[in-house]
Amino acid sequence: MSATYERPFAARAGHSTANVSDVTIEAGRSLVILYTLAHDGPAWSSA
Repeated sequence: MSATYERPFAARAGHSTANVSDVTIEAGRSLVILYTLAHDGPAWSSA
């Protein structure tokens, strides 16, 4: 899960280095998704 998820985010961040706010928003969404998975889904326990 981690590798598949981080690759597109890293590519996006690399393309928009000047647009820091977009990267920050994407990072925030990623944290929310990971937090939700950690508390609601069994996927976190397998990591």
